[in-house]
Formats: sequence, structure tokens, C-alpha cells
Amino acid sequence: FLTKLAAKRSSQKRKFINSFLIGACFLNVFQMIHFANISNQENVWLLSIKTDYMLTKLLGNSWLFFGAVILFFLSACTSLRPADSSIPKPRKPRSNTSRNISSLRTDIIRTARKYKGSKYKYGGTTPKGFDCSGFTSYVLLKNKVDLDRTSGAQAKQGKKIRSVTAKPGDLLFFGSRGKVSHVAIITQNDANGLKVIHSTSSKGVIEQNITHSDYWQSRLLFARKIMD
Repeated sequence: FLTKLAAKRSSQKRKFINSFLIGACFLNVFQMIHFANISNQENVWLLSIKTDYMLTKLLGNSWLFFGAVILFFLSACTSLRPADSSIPKPRKPRSNTSRNISSLRTDIIRTARKYKGSKYKYGGTTPKGFDCSGFTSYVLLKNKVDLDRTSGAQAKQGKKIRSVTAKPGDLLFFGSRGKVSHVAIITQNDANGLKVIHSTSSKGVIEQNITHSDYWQSRLLFARKIMD
């Protein structure tokens, strides 16, 4: 009796598995009919033959029909997922200013502020005394950015830009009649004003907002971007 019972269960198990396999084939044909791009009549004819054959098998076997129905509903549930759930969202393009450049600009400003209060010294290039271009070259070289020694030479390096578009870390040049006589490092340029840090002959290294300074505004020439 136990042997017959085991054999019966084994037979039922095989029928159930077979029903799922054939049901999967039917589902494949069903999806091809509804979702495939059929380009000619020959494809339609072939699909109809496959469908007729599978329907004959299914209607003649309750197990196969049951398995096909289950697979159909499983497929329907899968197709109801949100359209973007299986499609990775495109990454936003990086800005032109990379993280390394942004960090470099911050480091330059941080280095420059360390020497606030240093004395002015004509031709000076050390913390014991700076002139304007000695200060800018010292700060940038500390951050491994090559910069010439004099303000005139620095005014030819990098890319010339308008002061309104300059960013912290860029250089700002001053003079008269187009001749450069002074250079500073921009530390802020936004709605709150244009701030620079520089070595002045009267006060040494200071940081100041020159937005409303008649003296500096009348002498402002242009800015230069030394870093990409």
C-alpha cells in the first residue's frame, strides 16, 4: 500500500512539474503574440500553429491548465512593477569644477589667511615680510601651483576672466592705464561682496571687502584663473 501511495505521489509531482514547464512554453508563445514585433504574415502563421498546439494540450490536461494559469498571473504581477524599478537612473553629470580643484581653492585661501598680519616688505617673499606678488606666489607655491614672482608676470599666466565671474582662489589685478601694479587673491565673490586677501604697503597682509572701496575699484583691471 505504501509503495503504491509513494508511486502515486511521485506521479502527481511529475505531472505538476511538467505542467509548469509546458505552461511556461505557452506563456512564452502568448507573450510573443502580444508583445513581439511581427514583421510579416509568415511569423503570424507560425505563432498561430504553436498557439493552437499548446491550447490543445492545455485543455486536455487540467494539471497543465492549472500550471499555465499560475504562471500567467505571476507574469502579470511582474509586469505591473513601476517602469523605472528595473531601469537604473542616469547619473547626474559632474560639474566642470572637480572636487580636487574645489579643495585646492579652499586650501589656498586657508593658507593665505595663516599669514594675515604679516608685515609688508618690498621684494619680500617670506612670512618675515611680503610684497603683493611675493605673497601670492608664496601662497600658491605652498599649494604646489606654479606662479611667477612679479605681478606683471603673474598677469600673463592662466586665463583672463571678468572680475564678476572670478572665484575664490583666482587672482585679481590692479593698476592704472592698463599697467599692473598690484595683485591679490580672491577669497569671496558673491552677493555679500568681493573680498580679497593681499599684502598692502600700508597695513601688510589683510583681508578686506573692496566692493565699495573707491580706491580699489578705480584701480581694478581684471582677474585671472590660474587653476582649471
